[in-house]
Amino acid sequence: MATPRWTGNARSVADLWTITAGGTWEAGDLFLVTMGGKSYTYAATTTVITDQLTLFVAAYNALDSAIYPEHVRFVAAKTSATTVTLTEDTEGVPHTVTVTTTESDGGAADLQTWTVANTTAATGPNFWDNASNWDTGAIPIDADTVWIENSNVDILYGISQSAIELTALNIAGSYTGKIGLPRINADGYAEYRTRYLTIDSTTVNIGYGAGAGSSRINLSLPDLATTVNVYKTGAAIEDGVPPLLLLAAEATAALNITKGNVGSAIFGTETATWKTIKIGSETNPATDATVWFGSGCTLNGAGSTYVQNGGNVRCDATLLTVTKNDGTLTLTGAAAATTIYNRGGQLIDESTGTFTSLYNSAYYLRRSQKAKTITTAYCYGEKFKLLDPNGVVVWTNATQFIETRNVGGSFDWGVHKKITIADI
Repeated sequence: MATPRWTGNARSVADLWTITAGGTWEAGDLFLVTMGGKSYTYAATTTVITDQLTLFVAAYNALDSAIYPEHVRFVAAKTSATTVTLTEDTEGVPHTVTVTTTESDGGAADLQTWTVANTTAATGPNFWDNASNWDTGAIPIDADTVWIENSNVDILYGISQSAIELTALNIAGSYTGKIGLPRINADGYAEYRTRYLTIDSTTVNIGYGAGAGSSRINLSLPDLATTVNVYKTGAAIEDGVPPLLLLAAEATAALNITKGNVGSAIFGTETATWKTIKIGSETNPATDATVWFGSGCTLNGAGSTYVQNGGNVRCDATLLTVTKNDGTLTLTGAAAATTIYNRGGQLIDESTGTFTSLYNSAYYLRRSQKAKTITTAYCYGEKFKLLDPNGVVVWTNATQFIETRNVGGSFDWGVHKKITIADI
């Protein structure tokens, strides 16, 4: 087992692609170059390949950045009668380039050819998979304990490492670089490269020690049983997007959050599974942690538990057993729950999912006009609030007031309701 530390010292190399033309060209044949989701199409005007490549280069270098933001990062050059190179203007930025050719009507090519090769692959200080970026001179492998500390060098590329199972991945508060890519590239196109550092680790520690922390960490843990400990995060740099995005797939994954802004499976088809979730605080239970569990999360597997001692949490996913002692939990979308112990803080209910049992000695508010079912509610103590001001909750069974005379407690079930009094 080694202990590689991130240095980000590799030399930058520009991405270079070579396109080779061949066969017999006809006027009207189409030649496409694709990067990400955007294709540029050149239509041949004559049968003379060398002349057409000259025209292709001129047209490619004149592309409008607003229409072809991926392509304008490259400079095209004719290097022989049958070849053209595309060179990234910025060293150390990789791309995926594909080419194809068709007849003028889009049908299969007949005699013309149009191929591409990555003559020189980009690399540099932002590549996880460059050995020169690690103090051991080797890329992390199975059983390693990785340290990412005291650095501001981003880790953006070569981050598809799903075959690796680390013992520990440690990302300190002193690391202020970014790990992973945003959804929208700074050039304005939807990012098509791998956005998450995808790697397995038995233990993950994020934001420990001194330092402001990273403003972007995208981390996916695809297979291994893991425990993720979040001590703090940096400030978000994308509106509405937490600086720490986590995905986990193994059925027993655990997540412990003390402080910071964290999201899990909040976009599109993303999925994550967490069996044990504990959310607390460092100094201020109301504000230390901000957490968002998206609808792609599975939080209700057999034996799953959710304990909240602080923080402001939005949950779009169904929960199994909830113990909430402090902070605010807002349930949205179709989120349901089997058992909720609401002992402190606020439970804000905007979901349409059923609560089977709600044990409430704190604040519950139904904040929606949509119908909702709570099978059985139990109210405890003298300070509970059970509020459904719009009268939309279907209370399947009678609400039970346990060991209380409702002194200081309150409820609101909307207008025109009746209460039947009976012993429990």
